[in-house]
Amino acid sequence: MKLPLKHIVILVICSLIGIFVYQAYWLTGLYRSMKMEMESNIRDAMRTSDFNEVVLRVNDLQKDNVEHGSLTVSAGYDADGNSLVTQQTISYTDSSRQDTIHSRTEITTDTVKTVGNAEDSTPVASSENGLDVLLKKQDSLKELLMSIQQGIHSGVDTYIDVNLQRYDSLLTHVMKEHNLSIPHHTLLIYTGISADSSIVYT
Repeated sequence: MKLPLKHIVILVICSLIGIFVYQAYWLTGLYRSMKMEMESNIRDAMRTSDFNEVVLRVNDLQKDNVEHGSLTVSAGYDADGNSLVTQQTISYTDSSRQDTIHSRTEITTDTVKTVGNAEDSTPVASSENGLDVLLKKQDSLKELLMSIQQGIHSGVDTYIDVNLQRYDSLLTHVMKEHNLSIPHHTLLIYTGISADSSIVYT
């Protein structure tokens, strides 16, 4: 028994619509996954370039053969396991005069609250076991590494300014390794607050 032509046309149209909807859904998912991968690669490239730029500045300081001071950074979770705490101790040394050396020390403590489920917040290791760093999950590891990198950054920035041109060159090189040919413009933004905490400026 043959189907009427009208029913055949309706079936063909419904099939084409179904194929179109599936392709649209597939392309949307592909676009989102590619976008997330690209953004992740850009963030990784920025972190890698920033770290390499800091390392190059440290090498420049070592080549100066001058006593600059010291930087100590420690990081880990507090007793409740819900706060990521980093502490940096910076010792400044003024060796501009050979007969006089002046030093001062600053201690800064930063705390980052972590929010998660009770099961996720159970630490793998505890400070009671003599470990300085508590790693609970991959996100916590990224936060810890970022906190340490920021601590080192603030210490090195005290002695030598950021070389923005070198950072931009490193960023371009790393992005090319990820097959990312994206026009970009690098800006160094300073933020601060007035002495009476009444004005926040950028």
